Amino acid sequence: MPRPASGKWSDRNSALPDLPGLLSRVGCHVYSGELLPGGEYQEMFTGPGLEELLGVRVDPGLDATAIFHAAVHPEDWSTYLAAGTQMATDSTASIEYRLVQPDGSVRWVLDRMWLRERLPGGGSIVDGVIADVTELRARTDEARAALYAVQQINAQLERARAEVAEATAWLEAAVTATPAALILLDRDLRARLWNPAAERMFGFSREEALGRVAPHVPPEQLGTVRGVVDRLLAGEPLVESEELRSGRDGHPRQVSVVSAPVLGAAGEITGLLGVITDITGRKEMETRLRHLAHNDPLTGLANRVFLTARIEDALTRRGSSAQQVSVLLMDLDGFKAVNDSFGHGTGDELLTAVSQRLLTCLRAGDVAARLGGDEFAVLLETTSRADALAVGERILRTLAGPVALGRAQVVVTASIGLVHAGKYQNTQELLRDADVAMYMAKTLGKNQMVVFKAAMQQRVAKRLRLETQLRRAVELGQFELHYQPFQDLRSGRIVGAEALVRWRHPRRGLLAPSEFIPAAEETGLIVPLGRWILEDACAQASRWRSLYGSAAPSVSVNLSPRQLQDPDLVASVSRTLSKAGLDGGALHVEITESLLMSDSDLASRKLAELRALGVGVAIDDFGTGYSSLAYLRRYPVDVLKIDQSFVAPLLEGARPAALVRSIIQLARALEVTTVAEGVENAEQAGILRHLGCHIAQGFFLCRPQPAGRLDGLIEAQSSLVTARK
Repeated sequence: MPRPASGKWSDRNSALPDLPGLLSRVGCHVYSGELLPGGEYQEMFTGPGLEELLGVRVDPGLDATAIFHAAVHPEDWSTYLAAGTQMATDSTASIEYRLVQPDGSVRWVLDRMWLRERLPGGGSIVDGVIADVTELRARTDEARAALYAVQQINAQLERARAEVAEATAWLEAAVTATPAALILLDRDLRARLWNPAAERMFGFSREEALGRVAPHVPPEQLGTVRGVVDRLLAGEPLVESEELRSGRDGHPRQVSVVSAPVLGAAGEITGLLGVITDITGRKEMETRLRHLAHNDPLTGLANRVFLTARIEDALTRRGSSAQQVSVLLMDLDGFKAVNDSFGHGTGDELLTAVSQRLLTCLRAGDVAARLGGDEFAVLLETTSRADALAVGERILRTLAGPVALGRAQVVVTASIGLVHAGKYQNTQELLRDADVAMYMAKTLGKNQMVVFKAAMQQRVAKRLRLETQLRRAVELGQFELHYQPFQDLRSGRIVGAEALVRWRHPRRGLLAPSEFIPAAEETGLIVPLGRWILEDACAQASRWRSLYGSAAPSVSVNLSPRQLQDPDLVASVSRTLSKAGLDGGALHVEITESLLMSDSDLASRKLAELRALGVGVAIDDFGTGYSSLAYLRRYPVDVLKIDQSFVAPLLEGARPAALVRSIIQLARALEVTTVAEGVENAEQAGILRHLGCHIAQGFFLCRPQPAGRLDGLIEAQSSLVTARK
């Protein structure tokens, strides 16, 4: 509180006993004063302890209040003032604050104030005592610090106990939950720890296993375990091994074991802890993977990798020229038809059956391999050329028999290429030439074996050049269409025209279809080429329609087996007709009889979809394939084209004419139109007309030629039709 300057005693206290002497011995500062209503304070009594408290001399006449205020620590000033405010309403107040000594040190004081009297004017008379509590506070802080330190130590001990309990729980959970068997054996190999995974792995319960000598180790292998203990005693930190173990059921298990030493309190090794993983499944998988790395998963035969390695080894070890290495490369004929007709499951059954038959044809030491798809190979070591040929012939005979599959009985043959190693040093060259010979076997009619000769390489190289040029020709559009008309033998009117493709080769000139269509079929280029033929033929038909109206002929295009298998075929025909502004009746598609027989389900479905568009269907070269009345009933056929092999002999006698007549009568009964192919002279045309075949095509009538050259003929018949109207 503010202290005004005053003497040791005010006048109103002059009658009191020697209080200053008494108070000076108390060791504290006593004061008394009036607290005015406006907050001012007027001191009435200042005790003798002020100088001791402040550490300065307070001479009479000095303002003791100002000196006291100057000593109050600036940070505690608000606390100091709050006591006076509190006394306006309360009867007591008690605060602690700091006083700054002249030397800069700080003293803590306890200032306690009591209300003596409320004055009528609103003021108050208060008494107070200020005691130095610096030492007491220091001792209290020390006690608090000590208590806090004890509390911290207790908290650390509690945390340590909790961590130990948690770690113990985790360890127990890990031992219980780990999929690895944890087995602790003492120096005598008796089980001291046996976790649940060990129970599951070996079939012994914990109660059964503890105390027994390594129940999971076959007796004959206990010596191996004792050897692990010796190695750990010798200082090895870990011992890893793969071993054989057995369980209650007696079945052996391949396990991976990691053994570590268990230490006692003095650091001595008291036993070993084994972490055991059952690797039986992994070992079986490794064995299977090794098998798959060298064997075909479907047939069990060797695969390409294994065969190549064996050929390389055989070439290195081959002996005399009389006993050489031979390789047969074999491809199944007709396998794709089986796959497409009956599904891939049946195709796999066929491959498995073929593999079994193939093995029966080989000698001990020969290697049969499946290279992929329906391609097989056989390696014959230490064989003569005659022996190799005998094996190949045996394979052809064995595979040619019917194969009974789940839903069908099929017959497949094989095309075989045979190469004798001779001076070959390179495996890839050997397989390449075997492939060339196999390709020649397919080209020559399939179901046969061809022995490789050097001249074949030139033929294959020529074919490869042709395929390369053909691919380029498709990209550059080097093709054009010629048209051979169908004529009515009675009126001479052109009723249709077959679109025949020609290749305008940049060096060889105009090439006929026979020179490039087989290659286009094999490479699949027939699909984009056939699409172009369809579009160009329909565009020409549209042009003729716009020029000649109802006198314009329809157009026919040939469909190959590859085109028939194209999923986009029907949609492509529909788009092409729409783009050309034609109805389906302006277009006919021609397919061979053999195509119908090789893929009957696909052909039936696709032809029905084309007929739904209004497109006509013609059977080309009728009578040259596996003719069957059944398919004429089954398929939506509009036209039968009588092959020229029936037309050419018509002048030789009655028998050929009878055959043609029967075809015509059959077609008439089925309400199918007949068209005779290959009419070369007037006599043939006359006989056909007499037999009832009124539409024909051939060189006698008109050779294939560009569309522009047919315009005159079509225009002439258009004028004739107009004149008759």
